[in-house]
Amino acid sequence: MTAFIVERDFGGVTNGKPEDQLGIRGSNTCEVHFENTKVPVENVLGEIGGGFTIPSPPFTPLHLTQSTSLLP
Repeated sequence: MTAFIVERDFGGVTNGKPEDQLGIRGSNTCEVHFENTKVPVENVLGEIGGGFTIPSPPFTPLHLTQSTSLLP
């Protein structure tokens, strides 16, 4: 996974409708779709393939554990 920053004016960026959340309602959660969106190399955060640790390094093991627990 690679973390990057895109702007809508890059083209090909759309979003789905906001999800109806059970708890946190202070910010919208929705799907983001990319279709043929060009991401300049200067908009890549960190190393390619190292994006999982960008948002919150202390919580990464917890997120990994939670996401793998959903696998069949």
